[in-house]
Amino acid sequence: MPQDMLAASNAPLADIINFATGQKWGGTLIALGAVVSTLGATSGWILITARSSFAAVEDKMFPKIFAKVNPKYNTPSASLVISGIAANILLIMNYVSSLTSAFNFMLLLATLSFLPAYSFTAAAEILLLKNNDKNFNLVNFLKSSFISILAFAYSIYAIYGTGAEVVMYGFILMLIGIPFYVYQKYKTDKKAT
Repeated sequence: MPQDMLAASNAPLADIINFATGQKWGGTLIALGAVVSTLGATSGWILITARSSFAAVEDKMFPKIFAKVNPKYNTPSASLVISGIAANILLIMNYVSSLTSAFNFMLLLATLSFLPAYSFTAAAEILLLKNNDKNFNLVNFLKSSFISILAFAYSIYAIYGTGAEVVMYGFILMLIGIPFYVYQKYKTDKKAT
């Protein structure tokens, strides 16, 4: 495909397929792929969020409603419904600007929500490597934990890459969760005594 045509294209992948095949089905194929990708990503977010909240209930850090399990399928049904509703509310709240920007915002926020866990995992690996090294010095530390340091640095870079607005919303959402954590912790500690 000529460079000038590609530069003026609004849908470059579809236009490349159409140009290469001489047909007009490229746009349909790309749109179908986008729909499948979007549905797969959304399903993954909802399932991961539901399992995370279910695990938090098992650690007594979340309200018990999230522990409700479907008797037939043995899945955390309440967590699935609540996380699905929350995802749709987030999408509706951001629908004002446009569907594309709402999808990008959700994608970045979902990515951001898992990056702190990756950062802590990389940092924990660094600590484990340091604790296992009997001859601790800077050179041995850097050699044994190079991949972990690289993973930690990438996590920080990826958090930075999500953008200031997404980081702000992620931080606000994290802060909103603190009162629920404090309440659950207080309730659990009170039952233990």
